[in-house]
Amino acid sequence: MRALFQFFILTAILAGGLAASTTESSADRRRSPVSESQNLTPETRPQAPRMDLVPELVLRAELEREGRRSPWAVSRYEETAKYVANLRASEATTHSGLPQLSIYYRELHKSLREESVGTSGIAHLFDQYEKWRKDARYDPYLDVFVASRKEALLYQRVIWSQQQTSDAETYANEIPDLSEGFFQYLKDHHKAASADPGWYYISLQSYAYRCNEWNDAWSLLEEGTERFPNYYGLYFRAYEVGVMCGVDPIQLMDNVVDLAVNRTSGKHGDTMYARLKWLQTDFYGKELMRSQVVDWGRMRQGIKDVLREYPDAWNTNHFAYFACVAEDYEFAATLMPDAMKLPVNSVWQDEVTLKMCRSRIEMSRFIKESSAR
Repeated sequence: MRALFQFFILTAILAGGLAASTTESSADRRRSPVSESQNLTPETRPQAPRMDLVPELVLRAELEREGRRSPWAVSRYEETAKYVANLRASEATTHSGLPQLSIYYRELHKSLREESVGTSGIAHLFDQYEKWRKDARYDPYLDVFVASRKEALLYQRVIWSQQQTSDAETYANEIPDLSEGFFQYLKDHHKAASADPGWYYISLQSYAYRCNEWNDAWSLLEEGTERFPNYYGLYFRAYEVGVMCGVDPIQLMDNVVDLAVNRTSGKHGDTMYARLKWLQTDFYGKELMRSQVVDWGRMRQGIKDVLREYPDAWNTNHFAYFACVAEDYEFAATLMPDAMKLPVNSVWQDEVTLKMCRSRIEMSRFIKESSAR
C-alpha cells in the first residue's frame, strides 16, 4: 500500500510539470489552447511563472538589504513576522499593482525549495518552529511559513528521488510521510486562513500533489478569493496548479477569469481579464494575443483599466507589445510614448522586435491617413 501511494504521488507531481526537467511533451502540445494552424506550441513552463519581474527584483533587493531573505533564521523570525503583518494590514502593492505580500510569499516559497535540507535536519527544523510558537505571540504567518517549509521538503524529496544517487531510495521512502504531514498540517491549522491569504496560496499548491482532488481545490479558491478578492496570487496559483494537473487550460482560464472579474470588477473593471491573459502567455507564448483564446476587445478594455490605476513602465511596455502582437497598431500607438519613456528590454527581447513594432505602427498610420484623403 505504501509503495502504491508513493507511486501515485510521484506520478502526479512529475506528470504535473514539477520535475526538474521542463522539456515540452506531447501532452503539453495537446493542451495548447491555440489551433495547430497557428504553429504555436507552449513555451517551456517556468517553475515560477513571472508575475511582476521588475518590481519583484526591487522588493527582493529590499528584503536582502534588511536581512529578510532568510526569514527562517530563528533570530529574524519575529522581525519578519511583523514585516509580513504590515504588508497584510496595508495591502501594499508594487508600482505595477501586484500585492507585495503575494510576491513575498512566492519568494519565500522559492527560497525554501532551494535550501537543501538533509534527512537528519528535518526534526531539528521543526523543533525550532515549535520554539517560535512557544516564545512568540501567535501570528498566522507562522502557520503559512511552516506549511511552506513542509511543501518545500516534499518537493525536494520528489526531485531527489528521481536522481541517480545512492540516497534516491531513502528520499523516495520519505515521500508518503511528508505528504501526509503536509496535508494534515494544512487541515489542522485552517484558522490561519481567516487572516492571511498566504494560507490559501500554499494550500492551493498542495493540490499539485493530489490532482484527483481538483474539485476541492476549486472550492478552496472560491473560499479564498471571497475573503481576499484582491490577492492576485490566488488566481494565478490556481491556474498554474490546474494546468500542472492536466485540467483543460481553455476552460480553466475561462473559469478563473469569470471568478476573478466577478470578485474585482466593481472596483477594477476588466483588470483581472488582462492580468490573467498576460499570465497565460507565460505558458503558451505572446502569440496567444492574436489567437481565438483572447477576446481582444475585452483585453483592450482590461489594459485600459490596469493602466488607469498603474501606468508604470512594466505594464505599459508589456501592453504595447501585446497590442503589436495582436496587430492592433492604432492602440499600440497610444501606448508606445509612455512605454518608451522607460523601455524594458526583457519585454521586447531584442531591438529588432521593437523596431518592427514601431514600423508597423507607422505603416498602419500611413495607410489610415492615405485612405482618408
